[in-house]
Amino acid sequence: MFSLVKSRPVTSVLLKSLGAVAVVLLLFVFLTADSHVVASKAAGSNDVDGSESQPETSASSSNASETQTSASDTQTTPQSSAQSADKTPPKAEASDFEVFVGESISYKKHIKVSDDTDKAPSIEIDSSKVNIDTVGKYPVVYTVTDKSGNKTVVQINVTVKKKAEEKQSAIDEYISKQAKAVIAKITNKKMDDMHKAYAIFYWTRHNITYTGDSNKTNYRIGARDGFKKHSGDCFTYFSVAKVLLDEAGIENRDMIKVRTSEKDARHFWSIVHINGGWYHFDSTPFKAGHDYFFMATDAEMKAWDKKYYPGTHVYKTEGMPEFAAKSVQSRVDYSSPKLKK
Repeated sequence: MFSLVKSRPVTSVLLKSLGAVAVVLLLFVFLTADSHVVASKAAGSNDVDGSESQPETSASSSNASETQTSASDTQTTPQSSAQSADKTPPKAEASDFEVFVGESISYKKHIKVSDDTDKAPSIEIDSSKVNIDTVGKYPVVYTVTDKSGNKTVVQINVTVKKKAEEKQSAIDEYISKQAKAVIAKITNKKMDDMHKAYAIFYWTRHNITYTGDSNKTNYRIGARDGFKKHSGDCFTYFSVAKVLLDEAGIENRDMIKVRTSEKDARHFWSIVHINGGWYHFDSTPFKAGHDYFFMATDAEMKAWDKKYYPGTHVYKTEGMPEFAAKSVQSRVDYSSPKLKK
């Protein structure tokens, strides 16, 4: 009896102790398991974020690319604006110059132009007040315009003066000597007038360089300058050919273009009488077409004018001889010094 009463407290204490231990163990297990789940969730959450980070990075890269493109566009826009906003006028330098009465003038030779954006600004020349046949001082106005519309206006003065007179006898002696030497070199006694005339045409055409300037006081001065300088304009070619034709004994007449205004360019050439007919004879080189002006019929000359340089060979018909109708161009090779047979 005593022993039973004595053992109950001990058992009760043991049971309570075991219960407490069990509670602690259960609590430990629960906490450990819960911590693992939390850790797994945390790890799983990082994996998901990591897999989605690539699209986000791609989207970010795309935005960066778009930003770069926009930046590039922004860089090109100011350049276009700068070009369209060109307000700087072209530079133009010109100075006064002198010419002699009757000489041709190349006005563009007396001005230099440049521009910061336009390599070839246009040049408008107003020389309407210049009278090349009268001594005096005349204004010339240059208007230079670039592609943006900016303009620079420059005015200069051209002085036309009389050239010191040279004794005509000395000029005549010189050109006679030169003409005799040339004719002796390019012709012979066996040649007929057609062959002699072509030899004169070819020599004149290839021994004078076109520069656009000449002294037009008279044809003998023009011939003198042609023999000495070997350069000039249409008046020079005409004058030299005339002196040579005279020396060779070939009948010829002077042809002068009918001008419609003071601005209209002058032109000089000859007509020659060969094989019973009159033909045009013009050894001046032209940029367009062919030099079909050795013994050209009137119809051939007019057709060429109409196609290439309208109005170049317009002449007064009053007192003109009747032109030949038969063409001789089949016998002419303008690259050869001799006629075809």
